[in-house]
Amino acid sequence: MRVAGSRRPIEPRVFELLAYLAKRPDRVVTRRELLAGVWPGQRVSDAALARAVMKARQAMGDGGESSAIRTVPRIGYRFVGAPGAAPATVGATPQRRVAVLPFDNATGDASLDWVCLGLMSLVAGAIGGEAGISTVAVSALLAALDGAASTGADPVASVRAATGAEWIVRGQVTRPSSEYRLSLECLGLGTVEAEAATPGELGPRGAGALACLLQPGTGKPPAVSHEPNPLVSTAFARALQAQAQQRHQQAVNLLRMAEMLSPGSTPVRLELLRALCGMADLAAARPIARGLLAEAQRRRDGLLTARVNMALARAHMYAQAFEPAIDHIEQSLYWLGEDGPPEEVARSHLIRAQAAYFMGDHAACEQALDRMGAPCEQSGNRLLSLSRGTMLAYMARALGDRERAADLTVQLVHSARELHSMRELVTAGSNASTDFVLLGRWSEAAAHAEQAFAAAVQSKDRICLCTAVCNGSWGYMILGVPAAAQRLVEALPADEGLSSLERLWTASSRSHEAAVAGRHAQAVEFFTQALRLLRASGNRLNEGDVLPWLLRSLVHCGRLDEAEAELTAARSLLGASAQGQLNHCHALLAHARGRPEQALQSLGLMLGDAHLPPLWRAWAVWDASWLLAEADKGDVAQAMLERLPPGFDKLPLASAVAARVRLAQDDLEAARRCHQQYLLAASHGLVPRYLRDLGECLAGARPAPPVPCLPSRL
Repeated sequence: MRVAGSRRPIEPRVFELLAYLAKRPDRVVTRRELLAGVWPGQRVSDAALARAVMKARQAMGDGGESSAIRTVPRIGYRFVGAPGAAPATVGATPQRRVAVLPFDNATGDASLDWVCLGLMSLVAGAIGGEAGISTVAVSALLAALDGAASTGADPVASVRAATGAEWIVRGQVTRPSSEYRLSLECLGLGTVEAEAATPGELGPRGAGALACLLQPGTGKPPAVSHEPNPLVSTAFARALQAQAQQRHQQAVNLLRMAEMLSPGSTPVRLELLRALCGMADLAAARPIARGLLAEAQRRRDGLLTARVNMALARAHMYAQAFEPAIDHIEQSLYWLGEDGPPEEVARSHLIRAQAAYFMGDHAACEQALDRMGAPCEQSGNRLLSLSRGTMLAYMARALGDRERAADLTVQLVHSARELHSMRELVTAGSNASTDFVLLGRWSEAAAHAEQAFAAAVQSKDRICLCTAVCNGSWGYMILGVPAAAQRLVEALPADEGLSSLERLWTASSRSHEAAVAGRHAQAVEFFTQALRLLRASGNRLNEGDVLPWLLRSLVHCGRLDEAEAELTAARSLLGASAQGQLNHCHALLAHARGRPEQALQSLGLMLGDAHLPPLWRAWAVWDASWLLAEADKGDVAQAMLERLPPGFDKLPLASAVAARVRLAQDDLEAARRCHQQYLLAASHGLVPRYLRDLGECLAGARPAPPVPCLPSRL
């Protein structure tokens, strides 16, 4: 290489690293990308990478942080060309939040209904580019308005409470003459108007007038630009309407037309990128992203760079490709900086936390949630705070703290109801139901499951519905109520057009319903489909939520060799937190093979697991007590039964197991009473034939035959 005209020797691999960075100027290159690009297919440590960077700096005559290669902590490296040449990231500017409500189409022309959300989004996006103004995202605005409409609450008050907006803007489009008029009223501040020959032209003109109203006395005209082609403005506004309504393909078609009419328009290309990313169409999105990033580099526009990477990160999240999502979100966070727009910074940290959680990286997830706290509070967006709270509850659950997870989810249910947010109420209610099931508080679990399902139906949101049905059907599988599970599953949307995540939830829901109804061959098919979707996405974390139930259904079908093969593979695939559940599967398999002693050993391992959820601990106690009773160790079985977690002694299965243990102790009268209590308590669900027949054995004082399956799995 040449430095200041003189030649200097450099190792080939170090030269490759320097060239790789220099070809990507003013962009953060992550460690993962560098290792893949410079050392493809090789195992290279972080220390070796750091040494190569040090040698590259030394070859340039500068080993310090002022060199052309900058270290970006926890992310990677950036080539800036020369000391001090890096473009600035987004600076800190005091922000005042504005919520622009959907406009009223008062023209009498129904074909102009697109102005309600489309023209509104165009105006909101334009004034959001002004210094000192932050506009509420359309998704958050519509969530607040939908919640207010479903509960009859005041929409303005709901938007203020949910989004932290200081200013609320209402708009109305009329046609008093040959021209169209947009009247914009900022509540408590005043009204401005704009006129144009076409509705699309009203957007930039109205935004300019509104910017002057919101920031009077600045001594400068608003920076809002006027699109010279009215067809472009109209197509752009219609596309924004489609985006707001999640009709991504229609938005893409309109934006393609706008792009042809106005080549090189940055707002059009950015929205086109977002629409394509909303469809997870990365093949079409990448060329547009490259062009926007090149433009951002030329203009030294850190905010544009951040937004492009944010869109790409979302696309990878939709496709459940978590590693590339993390790479893009780290780029976004770098260019936003800690002093960037608070809501965008907070959302970036949220995506980072979600990706880390699904990859099982708890430390990275906790760090991202911690860093999200301050910008989330600064933004005033309480809906975003609910999303953070949901992730905190997920983390508590993943770390085995079920009580804290349940407390957090109940708080989230109350907050979501207070903010009239149906989507967040579905998420919080579903999670609360799961937590209460595992804690054995089944009446509370059923109440939250029904509340989440009702909110999902009311929201008319397909994602919400799939989430509520999946969690609810799982809970009813545990509770043994097939009719309730069937009722939820019948509400699922048709399979056609579902996203990969919706297909996962649908397959899981149907597997739970089939299992609780005893159709285990069908359950195996659906559980296998869910596992295939999880593995294709790289989501190893949630395999532990599916594998135990697949193994159970395989055993019920008599496919013991398949169950053993899956169990052996799962031992190495799943983390320590899932081993207790796998020990239970091993006990179930051993019992099915006629090896009760091996089953008891596995159940003993379960009971020695301090992180085991209370429900699984209760199952281990019940199964071990029953097997000990069958071995005529009635007193030992009774001592085991006393190890039940608090509250589980009141559940139906506890009475059935107590009946078998009393029989082993030759206390027939007590055994009959316990069995009668079981039949009364279990009348709402499916009573297994074996437990019904046990009553006849007790009535005739006949020995009970061996249980065909461990009692927790009857």
